[in-house]
Amino acid sequence: MDKFDNIWQHSMIEHVFEDGTVKFQGEASIKVDVIIHCTGYQYHIPFLKTKGLVVVEENRVVPTYGHVFLPQLAPRLSFVGLFNMGMTFLPAELQSKWISQALSGNVLLPSEKEMMHDVEQVYKQMEERGIPKTCTHSLNHKMDYMDWLSDQLKITRPPQKLKDFYARFIERFHNDHEGFREAFEDNLLIEDGM
Repeated sequence: MDKFDNIWQHSMIEHVFEDGTVKFQGEASIKVDVIIHCTGYQYHIPFLKTKGLVVVEENRVVPTYGHVFLPQLAPRLSFVGLFNMGMTFLPAELQSKWISQALSGNVLLPSEKEMMHDVEQVYKQMEERGIPKTCTHSLNHKMDYMDWLSDQLKITRPPQKLKDFYARFIERFHNDHEGFREAFEDNLLIEDGM
């Protein structure tokens, strides 16, 4: 049995060294290039030491510009997939591209002040519309988010047909959690004339 067989299931990191060595609770350690923390749907990030720059308030990761960048540490600290509902594959891909382009200097982010202002405006609009903090990272019916990300990357926006597909998928999911896949596939075939 490999000494890392159980680590992958319960990877409690004890310490990360500057040379890339990760020591897990217990005796095992391994040298890595990248650490990806997958926190699930309830955001809990005690491993992220930012001296209070980023916190979780009612499942809202505060502050995040475009659901991705922490303005004070951008582009060095970023998040991919802070979605608590919705179709996430294309938005996560676009977010990943945005991060890589920002890190490489091919895409310039607004200033920290501009990003913070944008974040504050988003939160203010949500409050005025009665949207709870817990829905901050919900992409349900936010098809314009994919357009916004595409604009940040200066690439062609996703086709309307794809955004319509996402919207129908999300609507059907909300209406029938258990049988939405079968109903969705049947109706999709009919709507597409197949």
